[in-house]
Amino acid sequence: MEEMLDIFDTEMNKIGTMSRKDVHLLGCWHQTFHCWVATKDKNGEYLLFQRRSPNKRTFPNLFDISAAGHLIAGESVRDGVREVHEELGLNINFVDLNPLFVHILSDASQEVVNNEFCHVYLYIAPYSSMKFNVQLEEVSGLYHVKIDEMYELINNKVDLVKAEGTDFKENGFRVKSALFLSKGDFVPNGDEYYTKVLEKAKQFLRLLE
Repeated sequence: MEEMLDIFDTEMNKIGTMSRKDVHLLGCWHQTFHCWVATKDKNGEYLLFQRRSPNKRTFPNLFDISAAGHLIAGESVRDGVREVHEELGLNINFVDLNPLFVHILSDASQEVVNNEFCHVYLYIAPYSSMKFNVQLEEVSGLYHVKIDEMYELINNKVDLVKAEGTDFKENGFRVKSALFLSKGDFVPNGDEYYTKVLEKAKQFLRLLE
């Protein structure tokens, strides 16, 4: 059965429902949900990036938002936490999330046209307590990057950042890994978007001090 999405006008008023295929073909406005996972330890503050599956049609193997996806027809923003459950296997509740902002995305650089209202949230948790059970069709790895280093990368002050995490293999094996990533290794969500996420994440992490 084809996935259906609610569609909206430019003021985010719902105007109907359409298949996902047609939404992207016609460039209709729709809603997505972004959840960033942040953590901190004695060595710094981190954001969690998922490595997209090599089988993804868009941006295969690139590093992306911790968990994200479309809100399907009839879903509210609260239902977006489903993406965290599905992609990462984390059992968290919507009330555990911190709202960051709504990002307006209009992009026709790929095979599809994306006109999205992206509802962006932050989840804070100690890494040691998180048990991941990733959706291999979507996610091939999970990596932490220091927020301060990512900020320097986005603002072109450094060429590489260190990412530490785990690759998930189809045979069930998990391989610990450390990589050095350039700006081109991340999904091009936009410098302004990344900067806002990084700054907001630091603000919320400071509240834990």
